[in-house]
Amino acid sequence: MHFNNVGKSYWNKYILGIIQCYARTGETYGNNKPSDSDYNGHIGVGETWGYAMGFYMANKKLGKNKFTTEKYWFKPEETKKLFDDKLITPLQFLDCMNSQTIDMDILKEHLFLKNNKISKKLYE
Repeated sequence: MHFNNVGKSYWNKYILGIIQCYARTGETYGNNKPSDSDYNGHIGVGETWGYAMGFYMANKKLGKNKFTTEKYWFKPEETKKLFDDKLITPLQFLDCMNSQTIDMDILKEHLFLKNNKISKKLYE
């Protein structure tokens, strides 16, 4: 779904970012430091969506389950909470992820435009 919104060029940067992070840090997503990857923002946008949707869909199918206890810099637990609190639907969230949404700050701006009750402190 995200690929269809943003296209091949965006996803090439997203994948390259993950490869760079692993090569430079030994970690798949790095720590959002400039030295981790040239495309940290792409990683954050894609992974917050991916993790949150995975848990959201598992909860819908299997009932309530815990979110991972592992902490990531792109804070997918905050994204999932937006869905759980009904501040935004997954489709509205997906609509915010266009080819110009290249980092978490831009994503947050787009989300806030969809619902101004979303905290400006999201993802901080």
